[in-house]
Amino acid sequence: MSETRIRHPLTLVRVAFLAASTACGSDLQIAAPSGDLTLRITPAAASIRVGRTADFTVSSGNAERPTLLRCISSAPLIASVTIQGSSCRVTATAVGTATITATVVSGQSVSAVATIQPDTVVAQ
Repeated sequence: MSETRIRHPLTLVRVAFLAASTACGSDLQIAAPSGDLTLRITPAAASIRVGRTADFTVSSGNAERPTLLRCISSAPLIASVTIQGSSCRVTATAVGTATITATVVSGQSVSAVATIQPDTVVAQ
């Protein structure tokens, strides 16, 4: 019996269902997905004013919309982040820079940079 490593969690569910519904003694053939998804995050970098929000949208190289597992800020006191559909919504809370990392259910991650600027520009 050979072992095939399957990286996509939905494929694992399908495999379990097929295995449970296949009669004993029957052959079960499963086509594993071809490689990992190619993830993109848009924009790759953004400037946001304190008190405002911006969405960093995660997309894949195929027609599937990736399912976000988590969005993390490297500096949550500067930029907090929540999941909004297939986007990481960043709320600017203090001046500074934060790396925003989105992780999809397959375990892959993609990152962008949020530069937080003061709410008002002071004239000199």
